[in-house]
Amino acid sequence: MQHRGPQGPGREGRGDLRAAINDLQSIAMGRKHLSLVDLEILGYRASQANMFEIVRQVLTAKRPEYARSVLSMPSLDYEMLMQWLNENIPYQYSPSLVAIADAYDALSRADVFLGRIRRKQRWSLLPHALELMTVGVASARDRPPFKFVKYRFPERIRLLSATKERRERRDRVVMAVARACHVSSRVARTEIIPFLRLIYESNKGMGRRILESMGIPERVFQGALAS
Repeated sequence: MQHRGPQGPGREGRGDLRAAINDLQSIAMGRKHLSLVDLEILGYRASQANMFEIVRQVLTAKRPEYARSVLSMPSLDYEMLMQWLNENIPYQYSPSLVAIADAYDALSRADVFLGRIRRKQRWSLLPHALELMTVGVASARDRPPFKFVKYRFPERIRLLSATKERRERRDRVVMAVARACHVSSRVARTEIIPFLRLIYESNKGMGRRILESMGIPERVFQGALAS
């Protein structure tokens, strides 16, 4: 399936060798070995646009409309864009501390809007968040002249990928406890699981019986405790 990306039409979303090499170089930076967990991070790439190019277009835009134009790209993941900008602003705007501060100020205000959208479903705020994320970041004062920078994959996404299995085990335990006790997941996580953990650690036999009654495999519970 073809699409229009930052370089125009005709590039296949999952057949872009250059983008794949860029991603791999970014992940491998500063490392001697890569694991399968590290490579799973590639699954977070924007499916129809090269995030390296999108970030560069925002951070090096000479005019506001150039930065804003990335919003017209198909299937742009603005949450992903937020993480990429957060990771790479210092590299592109260095050594100007003023430009870095201005860019992060705009990005932090965009994050406030996105938080309100997530909590209160106030989608009318989304245009303001996107404007700050693109035009606001690109309008930072005292930006240094253009320089080529090798952008880095967001560390936060790397960490989320590395801890994905542990978080899934924890969520599985929370949901099982919530179903067994007929409570919300929040109550299960904050009010029941701490006592269940205490019982299990002080009396393994009793703990196993309780886990079995809730349908929770012991190894899954142990994995959740480790996280």
